[in-house]
Amino acid sequence: MTSAIADFVPHPETLAGSKKMRVAWLFPMMRRTHYWQPVFREFTSLVADNTVFVGCWGGFAAGYEGSFKLRVLNGGRPLVLKKKEKEEQYDSALFWAPASILVELARFRPDVIFTTGFSAWTVCALVQKLLARSRVIVLWDGNSVHWKSQISKARHLQRKLMAPFLDFVVSNMCEGVEYMRRSLSIPDHKLLSHPYQVADLAILDTEISGEKLPGSRPIFLFVGSIEARKGWRYLVAAARALVCEGINRFSVVFVGAGPEEKKLRVAIRECGVQTVAFHVGPVPYRRMASCYRNADVFVFPTMDDVWGLVLLEAMAFGKPVICSRFAGAREMVADEENGFLADPRNVEFLAACMRRFIDDPSLIERFGARSRELIAPYTPRRAAQVLASVALGTWDRKGRATV
Repeated sequence: MTSAIADFVPHPETLAGSKKMRVAWLFPMMRRTHYWQPVFREFTSLVADNTVFVGCWGGFAAGYEGSFKLRVLNGGRPLVLKKKEKEEQYDSALFWAPASILVELARFRPDVIFTTGFSAWTVCALVQKLLARSRVIVLWDGNSVHWKSQISKARHLQRKLMAPFLDFVVSNMCEGVEYMRRSLSIPDHKLLSHPYQVADLAILDTEISGEKLPGSRPIFLFVGSIEARKGWRYLVAAARALVCEGINRFSVVFVGAGPEEKKLRVAIRECGVQTVAFHVGPVPYRRMASCYRNADVFVFPTMDDVWGLVLLEAMAFGKPVICSRFAGAREMVADEENGFLADPRNVEFLAACMRRFIDDPSLIERFGARSRELIAPYTPRRAAQVLASVALGTWDRKGRATV
């Protein structure tokens, strides 16, 4: 089993047998659901008998109502096990599983269960495996640099105990596969790295909007929650460094809401970058296409993200990127080809990356074309095919090597 991101291609003859399979998806939290819905719809075209079970649901995207089967289970709740040690990190949390999951799984009798991470919901999936021989596949979003240092001994032991009973693990990123192999001793033939949290341009453009982003070009776009973990402070500081050099023909636009919106506005004022830095607030997902189209360069200065779908979205719209080395999705960036990898805390280097695009606007078109080329193979259709093929391979009772 290869762990290289781009190497896996499902065999057509493999997918031919998927119509007979029954698949359950267990997702504790799906408040921000839109990026998964195109994958679910495509998967349903391959495996008709599948149901998504969620504990918290944010609603259907326009046009996706009824495109896949959904069951919302009441009683799930998040439990914070350990508060983050630094404001730029995640809390360590567990999403509690309602007892109704076991009842629902017993009724549905899935052949294969997709579940996320090593949650209490995954424990329920393993109970169903014990009772009915269902196959269990873990979807592992990815790893961030800081995330690895936050794993407690107790949680690591929990994962080590669960790992031998998993039938397969799929991760968005190669480093996620390495973690499974080295830390949890999961063998190579049960591992695959292939992005399944991918961008879909159509779902970002369901509501046509002609809104323009403020400021002078080139426009550097930030999309995300306005909180310390997303690294917005470093982008403001980089803008200040450029202005202090006498460079003011550019703009930085922050799209998003969060607990530090007031701090962002204060920082923009106190750093003296009001003429180049703007916070436009939240934009509905269905209108985000206009933001990406009107920007020139996407900046992802996060300090802790296990993946980072916004980066893939920007690349799909043909944008060059400046990506944090602390983002799981950094594996999608070809440094010096479609953008730059940076430690956001190194404000001088971050500003220098921005200046490259300011001084040489031709980089925007060239790097943007490379972004579109790099991301082109990773679509909801391709993700669905890969997941269906993996599911069929693990379910195959005769043990054929179908993946």
